[in-house]
Amino acid sequence: DRNFGNRRARLEPHVLQRLRVDVALLVRMDGDLVFRALENLVQNSFRYAEERSLIRFTAENAGGAIKISVTNLGETIAEKDLPFIFEPFYRGSKARAGSGFGLGLSVVKSVVESHGWALEVSSLNRETRFTVVIKHVD
Repeated sequence: DRNFGNRRARLEPHVLQRLRVDVALLVRMDGDLVFRALENLVQNSFRYAEERSLIRFTAENAGGAIKISVTNLGETIAEKDLPFIFEPFYRGSKARAGSGFGLGLSVVKSVVESHGWALEVSSLNRETRFTVVIKHVD
């Protein structure tokens, strides 16, 4: 079920105000796998964002690539944790108190790389952004 409406109760403390998508973007992919990967990124964004903060989900055509980003405001990921967050079972210092097994981001990375795409992360100044980069196939 791809209806995020069913997850409304979990999303209540946050405000999703901006959704920008270039409708001309078409990409070949395993839709179910990519949907699950993006769903994981969005759920993580809600989990680690400050209450009532802006969550941004964007898809844009930028410099020869399609970039899909999920951005939230809140505590940043510690610089010492960044090189390891895509490793299976890795739980960063701030994530250890929460639920989960530390598999979500490793699954996202596997799905993204299985399509020949790239996954980027930046986390500073209270903003964390995960970006899936899909190079154009002309």
